[in-house]
Amino acid sequence: MSNVIDTRDKILEVALELFANNGFDGTSTREICKGADVNISMILYYFGSKEGLYKTIIQNWFDKQSEYLDAYFDMQKFQTLSRKEKAKAMLSFLSKTVDFLYGEMSDNLMLFLIREQKNIAVGVIPPVVLFLRKVLSSILDKDENSKDIVYAGLFIASQISSPRIMTVFKAPYGKESFTGEDFEIIKRNLNDYVTMIFKNAGVDL
Repeated sequence: MSNVIDTRDKILEVALELFANNGFDGTSTREICKGADVNISMILYYFGSKEGLYKTIIQNWFDKQSEYLDAYFDMQKFQTLSRKEKAKAMLSFLSKTVDFLYGEMSDNLMLFLIREQKNIAVGVIPPVVLFLRKVLSSILDKDENSKDIVYAGLFIASQISSPRIMTVFKAPYGKESFTGEDFEIIKRNLNDYVTMIFKNAGVDL
């Protein structure tokens, strides 16, 4: 069983690196097979096609986000809180979310998402972004599909992810990776930004 998992994971790992660097169209099935040391029948068996392999990489990332949200955030309990309590709960959870996203997103995955964002199916929204909309909607008492909520969710997501995105091009201060101090700065800026959104909406913390 472990060999089956290892083979599948190896194909995914190699494909992710090739897609990240060469794009979907610039990557051949033959290159993936060569890098993973498998024959094409293994790709067809596990993923059906190169396109199926591509979609699996995206779905795996979305599944990780959903599993994280389900494990660490109780939406049912959240809905019973006051607006102020909801705002505090969200701030606390966002701090953990920074650790999750930075821990789970490799350079290859980040490059892949940046390169392929225009090719990922229209209407596919990451679970974390949908979560932000739902939570903000509850706190700010607005429809989660309203422009205010949609943009607030996007801006919060960008506050979390932009430092990680920029390290694909140039690591902060020439370092190879983030330190605990870096995470604290990101979290502090995120906290200040979200607190400002709440204050402007009349939610005084």
